[in-house]
Amino acid sequence: MTFLMEDEPNYEYAKALGLLPARKALTNRPPYTEPSYSGFVNSFPFSIINPYLVYPGWGGKLDSEGAPLFQEAMVGKISAKECLDKFAEMLTKNMM
Repeated sequence: MTFLMEDEPNYEYAKALGLLPARKALTNRPPYTEPSYSGFVNSFPFSIINPYLVYPGWGGKLDSEGAPLFQEAMVGKISAKECLDKFAEMLTKNMM
């Protein structure tokens, strides 16, 4: 683990797998300087690593409640706005 947390091995590992590097300092190297990565890189100050790690209940809720909402929206049973409002409500409720 120590080896992968060093700059060069982490950079090569992340780049090879298409992941974001674990260190922000590595984002000033290609491909992370490309526009397609800018949204991800710019979100570092306020993002969480993995919602499943921070909020363990999300996994089951995303499958049991989230997926059906999106399916209903895709087939026109509910509007996109209603889907996203309900989805946000479900996530907020499970973050508490």
